[in-house]
Amino acid sequence: MKLNSLTFIAATSVLFTLAPTAAQAQEDAPASPGSPSIVVEGRKQEVREELKNLIEVEDDQLARFESEFCPKVIGFDPEWTPILEQLIRENVVAVGMKVEPAPCKPTAVVIFSYDPQDLVKGLRQRMPGLFEGMPIPQLDRLTGETRGAYSWRAVDMRSRDGITLQPAGDIGGSPSQAKIVRNAAGSRLVSSVRYDIVNSYLVLDLERTPGMSLNQIAAFATMHLLLDLTERAPEVSRSTSILRLFSGDDPETLPPELSRFDRLTLEGLYRIRFNNVSASQQRSRMVKHISQNEAEE
Repeated sequence: MKLNSLTFIAATSVLFTLAPTAAQAQEDAPASPGSPSIVVEGRKQEVREELKNLIEVEDDQLARFESEFCPKVIGFDPEWTPILEQLIRENVVAVGMKVEPAPCKPTAVVIFSYDPQDLVKGLRQRMPGLFEGMPIPQLDRLTGETRGAYSWRAVDMRSRDGITLQPAGDIGGSPSQAKIVRNAAGSRLVSSVRYDIVNSYLVLDLERTPGMSLNQIAAFATMHLLLDLTERAPEVSRSTSILRLFSGDDPETLPPELSRFDRLTLEGLYRIRFNNVSASQQRSRMVKHISQNEAEE
């Protein structure tokens, strides 16, 4: 396996420091098929389906960063690296997430490489802990396909207050992945646990970056670092989404930064105070935010 040695050494020096873990009532009279209420509900359902295709579900919840977000860029032009990191920071703050002041321990890493597939394969062999919790078939698909961008996240189940849960240990004499949840909430509306993204990783093909602006790359990275995206996210995303940046689309046909839908999607997930609710409730909040703001300029 041929790896860019400088990139690999730089990547591992940072990655070794990371620890992957994780209504208002309707009128009685039926609405006509062309009525505004039917159109609005139909549009909301379309957005809901978009979100289902874009964002992974972790045990009936959508994971997000809750704290300690610190971006780090590796393998890029040294002159532009701090600017790119700052643009990512600005994007993250703009959508409602807090960023750790620099210098800080990286929790969201962007790596540029001339051979990103080999780099990811090398990380899998030498640092398997970075992929902890990822099913083998999914990991095989990640490393087995040639693409312009590779991303994955370490997600940890924590208490509703963000406390790290202790493993339950052996159950019935057999190893178990179960965790102990203390002070569980007896409610149907909220969960006793939540799912936190504790580390995000993004590996990009440096050869595909000519023609892309720093703002575009920063926006693309922001989406991958903040959202637990599905494998199909780039191909099922809107034609105007920045998620298509490394998929072969002409950068000039894509937005110069986060598209309006991209930004509203992030805001819908990150501007809600509590995240220990079901995926359905989370998507409903996001759909409401998107629907109320998407048409505004």
